[in-house]
Amino acid sequence: MAKSTLKIALAILTTLCLVIIPILGIPQLGFSGMLTDNDIDISNELAEGQLIQFTLAVDSKADADTLTKNANETARIIRKRLSVLGYSDAQVNVLSDRKVVAVLPFNADVSIVKTKLGITGDFIFKDNSGKTIISSKDIEECSAYYTTSYSSTGEGTINYYLSFHLTDEAMKVYTEKTTEIAKSSNKFVKLYIDSTQLSQLTINEAVTENDFSFGPFSSEDAIWFANLINEGPLPQTTVTVTHGIEASFGSGAFGGLFIALIVSFVIAAVIFIVLFKLSGLSIAVSTAAAMGSTLTLTTVFDLGISLSGLATVFFTAVLAILLNSVITSGAKLQQSENVRASYLLSVKKNAWLIVDLLALPFIVGIAMMIYGSVYTVIFADLIFIAVISAAISFGINYLFISAFNDAGKKKTCVYGN
Repeated sequence: MAKSTLKIALAILTTLCLVIIPILGIPQLGFSGMLTDNDIDISNELAEGQLIQFTLAVDSKADADTLTKNANETARIIRKRLSVLGYSDAQVNVLSDRKVVAVLPFNADVSIVKTKLGITGDFIFKDNSGKTIISSKDIEECSAYYTTSYSSTGEGTINYYLSFHLTDEAMKVYTEKTTEIAKSSNKFVKLYIDSTQLSQLTINEAVTENDFSFGPFSSEDAIWFANLINEGPLPQTTVTVTHGIEASFGSGAFGGLFIALIVSFVIAAVIFIVLFKLSGLSIAVSTAAAMGSTLTLTTVFDLGISLSGLATVFFTAVLAILLNSVITSGAKLQQSENVRASYLLSVKKNAWLIVDLLALPFIVGIAMMIYGSVYTVIFADLIFIAVISAAISFGINYLFISAFNDAGKKKTCVYGN
């Protein structure tokens, strides 16, 4: 009896964890739940496009307030960068103190946009030895301008430059350093963005006047760099991931869907118990575990509160109910009065079901993840998550059946008449 009680307690505890974790999250591990995160407030309308997720690098020395401030500042800078790139209507939202997402139209050139948005954007002046002279924090303003030079035949060439205005303190440092450089054999100052060199300027005499220039650049780069400099670098480095997304649900739709999901589950649970007695209760609990597991995994796979995420939850529920109810119905028809033996015989006779509902979809999902495009990967995630969650429900259902068997329950009590 104690053994059966332990098994039931383990099954219920596992189910509760799988349901509660995706809803409330585990803040200590950086896992935000749906009711403690802002990702359900992205939009109250359906939207579609391409999603770029920015995960901020972890700064172990920063407190929670600083991380939140950095995430908000990252979102502000990304909005400005998108506006310069021509995507002023793009949505940018802070999901947590480490995640920011931007939603762009499907026709956006994401490969270019992601590269430009994801850079930290710290502009650094270095001497020939690679030592930093000044950086973005020392630049008060930068502007792009052009000049026209003419050849001997009168043909004009337009060149674009960046004009830098430093803080008074930084200008003194720059003057001192360029004085040294002008007297050296390596008369260069190099301009970098993060770790990439953009330009090199020959220094023949000390730079004493502010608003000095670097270049030439293309017109597009000059305008882009000027805007980057004026908005400042991202407060933390980021890792970018791109997804094609379907229409997403906001908080308004989420509330109604959540209530509908609970009501549907309660009705289904009552039907299971009427039809299958104790094993019906087992199916209900294991289905709840599957749905909780799905909610956790959709967060991990960044499907979020979207049509894909919602479809995954319902797909998982259907898989779990179909798998467990068919096996339970089969166990009910077996000749053996042993509860566990009847279940295992049913599993053996319905092995095709496990292959069709779990094994084959799992293999297909893995293959699509490896060989699919950004669009098919979302569908692969859906299949993969549903199969894993359905398998978890199958295990919990068996744990219940095994517990009932250990408790000496009659077959008719477990499976119904």
